[in-house]
Amino acid sequence: MMAKTLINTVVIEPALEMPREVFLTCHRLATYMELMERRGPHQVVWDESAETLYSRGVALAEYVALREGWLKVTFEIPEAFAARLGVPHAQFEMFGG
Repeated sequence: MMAKTLINTVVIEPALEMPREVFLTCHRLATYMELMERRGPHQVVWDESAETLYSRGVALAEYVALREGWLKVTFEIPEAFAARLGVPHAQFEMFGG
């Protein structure tokens, strides 16, 4: 049986300076966060068995659009991951929490 874990989340808005690999990781996490069962405004039950189709190509296109100023995106990601991003706080805004 796959584990299900209650986790806290935050919503971030990536800045233009966010490194590509960090953006791609956040994009992938946010895609999976949308599949999770909600337990509150900033809580989900992480289900390891959740599956979806994911396109790195779409993520790269969104990254280019962000860098060019054509797109603004927000990602809901695990709070613990946001705290460990390893990028200066100025590179993203946190909403809620």
